[in-house]
Amino acid sequence: MKTSPIFFCLLPFLLFSCGEQGVEEDEPQLGNPNAYSWSQAIRTPQTYSEEEMQVATRVCKAFQTKRAFVAGLNQDVIMDFSLNFERCGRANGAEQEVTARMRVDRTGQLELTNPSRNVGLLEDVLTDTHPRIKPFCDDVLAGRAPTNTIRDGLLQFQVTFFQASDYEWVQIAEFKERDGSYYPYLIERAAVSTSYGPLPENTHGFVKIRGVRRPCPDNNASSSQVQEWL
Repeated sequence: MKTSPIFFCLLPFLLFSCGEQGVEEDEPQLGNPNAYSWSQAIRTPQTYSEEEMQVATRVCKAFQTKRAFVAGLNQDVIMDFSLNFERCGRANGAEQEVTARMRVDRTGQLELTNPSRNVGLLEDVLTDTHPRIKPFCDDVLAGRAPTNTIRDGLLQFQVTFFQASDYEWVQIAEFKERDGSYYPYLIERAAVSTSYGPLPENTHGFVKIRGVRRPCPDNNASSSQVQEWL
């Protein structure tokens, strides 16, 4: 899936901007109402607004379409990705490119497989049945506005949706307890195509770019992985 050079530059910025110590992203520039700094405790749970419900509905329906599309094929979907890694504010090696195959695994989930296991590809595929997204998509697709926060054992998760730069975005924020409060230890964001591409290339529900970021020990820098579908 090809994009223009200008748009290619915008998407990584929308994932994670840099330059501010302790700030996971630049909230005003991104337009994401749920941005977090690493030192900021989890916000009070909120029910999805009407606007967020509209975005979430498009994303969850697109994810459903993708699952059905891949499951209905008689062959794997071959996909090319570029991978970029940053460790505590510094680039960790050159950009890598990898070819992977999307398929349905034994549990019915979609997965990415690749022969180069050492490249660090994110092999789980975001869909409406992904373990972190399913509770929210189940409510959204049933017409119910969910609360954006769930607890799973000792962890809490906030899953939110927003729109920016011609894509719908899903953010998964994971929180651990520290000093009596919960603080983010992982922020994941993905740009989802919710428009239909011309056959035979169906891009509906596919993730264009996906980024995962974790704080460094001092909470003043981050380590990240950005994976883009080419």
